[in-house]
Parts: sequence; C-alpha cells; structure tokens
Amino acid sequence: MTVKEDKWTFAVESAISRNLETFVLHSQKDRKVFFDMCRSLNVQTPNVIITSFRVPPHDTRGNEPSRDIPTIERIIHFSNPVIRNCLIDTASIESIMLIETDEEARDLLNGSCPINVRKAFTRSGGQGQGKNSQGGVYRFYPNQSKDVTARYLTKAKNYDVKQLNFIIDTEKAKCRDLDASIRRVKLAVSELWKTRQQLLKQLGDMDTRKQSMESERRRLERKMDEMGDEDTEDTAIGSLKNSITEIRANIKRYHEERDEYMKTRGQLEEELGKARGKSGGCEEKSRRCTEWIRTT
Repeated sequence: MTVKEDKWTFAVESAISRNLETFVLHSQKDRKVFFDMCRSLNVQTPNVIITSFRVPPHDTRGNEPSRDIPTIERIIHFSNPVIRNCLIDTASIESIMLIETDEEARDLLNGSCPINVRKAFTRSGGQGQGKNSQGGVYRFYPNQSKDVTARYLTKAKNYDVKQLNFIIDTEKAKCRDLDASIRRVKLAVSELWKTRQQLLKQLGDMDTRKQSMESERRRLERKMDEMGDEDTEDTAIGSLKNSITEIRANIKRYHEERDEYMKTRGQLEEELGKARGKSGGCEEKSRRCTEWIRTT
C-alpha cells in the first residue's frame, strides 16, 4: 500500500502504526508454519492477523463520512484488498479523518465533528475524537515529539543498481579486511597471553627462590649466633658473615629484578587490554558491516 499524497504520510502512519509490523496470514495452519519458521531462524515471532484471503473487499459506505472529507481509507492506495480489509477490521480506517493542523482539529472536533468520524489525525501526528449535536466526547492530544518523519510509508527510492552493487562490494571488502584484522589481533592477544603466563611463572619461581634465600639467611644467622665469638675461629665466623652478606645482596638483586618484572607485567597487562579492546571494536564493525550487507 502507498499513501496517495506525501503530506499525509506521517498522519497515516501515526494512525495505523501498530498494524504496520503485523503479518497477515490466511489460516491457523499458515500461522503454525510461520511460527515454526521464525523459531528455526531464532527470530522473535511478530504479531499476526488470521483472516481469509478469499473474503471480498469490505463495503464501507455505511460507515464513512461524506465524500468531501479525507479519511485514511481514501488516502491510501491498496494493491491488496486483504490488507485493506484488515485495516478496516482492526483500525476502522474508513472513519478516521485527516485534518491539516492541530488548531483546525480542535475547532472542528469540539462540537462540529462530522457524522461517522470516529477519530481524527493531523499532519503533525496530533490525534483526537470529537463531539457534535448527536453526542460524543471531545478529546485532543497533540504530538509531543519533534520527529514527524514516517518510518515505513515513505516512497521507495530508485537506486542505481550498478552503484548499489559497487557499494555492497566495497562493504564486503571492508568486512574481509576487518576479519583479517580480527585474526591478527586475536593472534597478538594469544601471544601476549602466553607471554603474560610465562612472566607470572617466572615471578612465581623468583618468589620461591627468595623464600629459599630468606630461609638460608635465617639459618646462617642462627648458626652464627650459636657459635658466638669465644672459641670459634675468626675464619669460620668470617665465612658465615660473608655468606650472609652474599645472600642479602642476592635478595636485594631479587627485589630489583622483581620490580622490573612487575613493571613489565603492568605494561603487558595494558597492551593486552588494548589488544582485546581493538579486537572487540573490529568484531563490532564487522558485525555492523555484515548486517548492512544482509539488509541491503
């Protein structure tokens, strides 16, 4: 279906927006097949209307306002009578009036609403219902959104097929490049992870050696305390002191080496985080690129 006059596109879409994402099916059997297909494709099942495709076009002459009043049903060109029937059944489009401005709608609906007009919509998306000498209740709600652009009923654009194919090929090439980048980044992440694990193992080995050196230092210090200075040769005490001094020097070197390792580990963790972020960004770009190609 298409809107005959562009100026009414947003008003029409505002009036029947709930129906525009609904699928129309002929029977419950069709519904089952359709839902099974959605589940197999892991697609959320949309709203559906079950109606016989063999029903002739509805005769709405008894429910319409006078011929000089524009209505949704009159402003739409239907290529399929089944869709027209559904919109008449679910939205009563034959009795929804179209009015140019909100001000005109307020003036008309508040006491002078035409016969057989159930609702009214304005070009800006305002909507209301009216009253007249026969009764009714007046209400009007202006559209609070600044966006008055139709999403579904805009006229299809004519595309240059060669140009569109060129754009698609270009996007496919971008996807291939992104996929290659993803593989390279993932390989880099894997290598960084291996280096990180090796570094952690080296740090663990260093901690073990430090504990061993600390234990040896304490043992030698206890031994030297036990020996005392009385009956012990100076050479023996000197040897112990030298051993303790050497161990202390080794422990100091250990701390210096460990500080360097920790610095390297921090840099490695930062590089790993950046690489993972780059990988995620490439994957998101690739996903958007693939989705664009799929929907074009």
